[in-house]
Amino acid sequence: MHPRFRAAKRRAVEAPEPQRAIMVIPRRRCLRMTAIAMMTIQTNAMAAAQSSNSSHQSGIDTAVATHNLLFWAYLFVLVAVVGFTYAVWRSGNKVQDAIRSDADARITEAKAEGARANERAGKLEREAAELREQAAVQQERAAKAEQELIEVKARVTPRHLTADQRDQLTARLLTRPKGFAEIRCPINDPEACVFAEELQSVLNDAGWTTDFVQAALVRVPTGVQVSQRNEGDGLPHVNALYEAFRVFGIDTSVVYEPSVPENRARVLVGRKP
Repeated sequence: MHPRFRAAKRRAVEAPEPQRAIMVIPRRRCLRMTAIAMMTIQTNAMAAAQSSNSSHQSGIDTAVATHNLLFWAYLFVLVAVVGFTYAVWRSGNKVQDAIRSDADARITEAKAEGARANERAGKLEREAAELREQAAVQQERAAKAEQELIEVKARVTPRHLTADQRDQLTARLLTRPKGFAEIRCPINDPEACVFAEELQSVLNDAGWTTDFVQAALVRVPTGVQVSQRNEGDGLPHVNALYEAFRVFGIDTSVVYEPSVPENRARVLVGRKP
C-alpha cells in the first residue's frame, strides 16, 4: 500500500469516535412505520408496473389503431378498385352493346337498302326486258316497213338497164344463136314500152333483127314473156334469149303462142312485177 494511504488509515483509527444520540422508538410504532414503508414500496412498485404496462398498452393500441386504419384503408381501396373495375367493365359492355346495336342497325339498313336496290334492279330489268321486246317489235316493224318501202320503190322505180348490164347482156348475146325478135309492149303502159325499147336496142347491138310494136293487149302479163310458135323443144335463139334475160335478173317466162310466126321469137314486156 502507498505510504500516504497507510498514514491516513492510521489517523482514522487513532481519532476518537464522536458521541451519537440514541433515540428509542417504540416497537408498535416501528412495526406501523415498517408496514407503511412496505405498502409505500409496494404501491410505488405497482404504480411503476402499471405505468410500464400502461406505456406498453399504449404502444399496442397505437399499433393496432394504425393497423386497423391501414386495413380499412386497404379495404376501401380494394372496394374502390372493385367498384371502378365493375364500372369500367359495365361501361365497356355498354360501349360494346352500343357498337353492336349500331352495327346491327347498319346491317339492317344495308339489308333493307340491298332489298330495295334488288327490287329496283328487278324493276329496271323488267322494264329493260319490256323495252327490248318493244324495240324488237319496232325493229321488226321497221324492217318490214323498210322491205315494203323497197318493194314500193321497186314497183315505182321504172325498169332500167345500167350501162354495165347493157354491155354484159350485149356481150353474152353476141356469143349465142341469133334470130328475129318481135318486141311488144302495152300501148297504155309507158314504163313497159321504155324498157322494151332498151331491150330492142341491146338485141340490135348483139346482131338480132327486131321489130317494135305497141299493141292494145287484152291480157297483159307481168314481167317479160319470151314466146315461140311451136311447143316442144325451144328454138336455139329463143332459149339463148330466155337464159340471158334470167341471168341479168329480168323476170322472164317462156310461153307457146300460135300467133307467133314460124322460127321467130316474140318478146312481150308486160307490167312491172
